[in-house]
Amino acid sequence: MSVLFRVDSGHHIGSGHVMRCLSIAEILRSHNVNVYFASKQHPGHCIDLIDKKGFTVLPIDQNEINEPSESANWCPHASWLRGTEEEDADEVLTLLREASLMNVIDWVVVDHFSLTEKWHRLIKQSLDAKVMIIDGLSDRKVDSDILLDPNLVDDVDKKWSHHIPAYAETFVGPQFFPLRDEFSRLETNVRTGTASNLLVCFGGVDKDNMTTKACRATQRWLGQRNINCDVNVVIGVTHPFKQQIERMCHQYGFKCWVQTDQMAKLMADADLAIGAAGTMAWERCKLGLPSIMTVIADNQAEQALSLTKRNAAISLGAIRDTIENDIFASLQALDEAPNRISTMSANAMQIMAGASVEPPWIKKLI
Repeated sequence: MSVLFRVDSGHHIGSGHVMRCLSIAEILRSHNVNVYFASKQHPGHCIDLIDKKGFTVLPIDQNEINEPSESANWCPHASWLRGTEEEDADEVLTLLREASLMNVIDWVVVDHFSLTEKWHRLIKQSLDAKVMIIDGLSDRKVDSDILLDPNLVDDVDKKWSHHIPAYAETFVGPQFFPLRDEFSRLETNVRTGTASNLLVCFGGVDKDNMTTKACRATQRWLGQRNINCDVNVVIGVTHPFKQQIERMCHQYGFKCWVQTDQMAKLMADADLAIGAAGTMAWERCKLGLPSIMTVIADNQAEQALSLTKRNAAISLGAIRDTIENDIFASLQALDEAPNRISTMSANAMQIMAGASVEPPWIKKLI
């Protein structure tokens, strides 16, 4: 079997889509599946990370359009593509021809909010391949043979029935999220008491520099406590404010990790996390790590609301100018109600109780 991933990263997208595709790619490679990536060279991309993991990357040239175009309106996130769907499909097919891969691709896994059924059909017809879509938005029509929505969804039919073909197999819920092996191996207990080990991570890119705001709030919080607390801050190598954060961590006595491969252990050791409500929310839940979350992208709103509703995390909603004060207030509130950490930890673990390294849809791709 041969599988092609169509996924992008960059300052305006983040790195979460690539990270979860890499999790799937690692699983497929363990089953001797040939894996390829087609990814656009947006500013701040992490194609080098895909290459470092040993996967073949077909790099799509960045168009001269570096900013969203007003004409990109075929779906809510159309501007992310920095071009048209037809151009993108043509570029991908050209790269496949040049690499002599046109006749070998069996599945195309698409993790991209800019691509709709138009792109999917062009690719399916040209490659005679099947398409798997990873998506939690349901804001456009897709032509998928398999749909993976890792969000907590109360009414699947209501969310997806008008956006997918009747023949699509659906896998909806965080229990179908592809966990990296290191997250499945680690065993952790329900957290108790107050936080003495704090993890700050807003993903690899964090274009809004939420990391700095969280660090400032944490430093203020620590200044009024009589309890020691280790603080670990994780950023990606392409973080646009990398040097500023490294200097701040040194000043505050925090440990700064850049593009670490110790993420699972850092989560397992922490009592509380501050981060985004993205892909890592499910990894935190798997390890029973309660969190204070911000919504830094539209696709995170639903899962932030669901996790808060189930008392597995605290959501501060979308980014606001006062977010630093909001984080500080949430940390104070948890100190005043230490049982809340234990409750959130137990509820988080319950959400991911059925998750595994190889969810059932993997068998379709191998």
